[in-house]
Amino acid sequence: MNPITFEDYERALAKEKYFGRRWHYYERAIQMAQSLNPESVLEIGAYQLPLFHDSTVMDRRKNHPRTLVHDALESPWPFTDRQFNLGLALQVFEHFEGRQREAFNEMCRVCDKVILSYPWRWRSNDKSHADIDFEDLQKWTGQHFTEAQIVGPPECRRAICVFEPHMRIT
Repeated sequence: MNPITFEDYERALAKEKYFGRRWHYYERAIQMAQSLNPESVLEIGAYQLPLFHDSTVMDRRKNHPRTLVHDALESPWPFTDRQFNLGLALQVFEHFEGRQREAFNEMCRVCDKVILSYPWRWRSNDKSHADIDFEDLQKWTGQHFTEAQIVGPPECRRAICVFEPHMRIT
């Protein structure tokens, strides 16, 4: 897979301030994804800057040339079982308003492994971003992650967690 570079990120940031203060977790998520050696990646809600140039992007709106328009809260997703080696959803699941488990189950159906990131214990008036921690993640997924990292400055830390739902424990 071919990840974006810091230069790609800077070009996106020059066009859209939305990307400010995001490189620290983008870079870490790319490293974590690459360590899993995926041959195919599905990115959910990647907005205008997917982390991998050759990934498939799924979003509610057409905001990138490779976007397949489909709402992640509508099941089933338009993919076959285990079609992708890796699913990425960065800063997306906290917006699913109590329907995270359904979306996570679909990610697990179509992807071998999953990486989620979310706001880590933010103090925010926006309930979708406030005080999310590992307990919330457990409720959303019903699973334990195999790896987790907390990245970023204290005022905007993000948790990045890897799930291997198809891993067999012997």
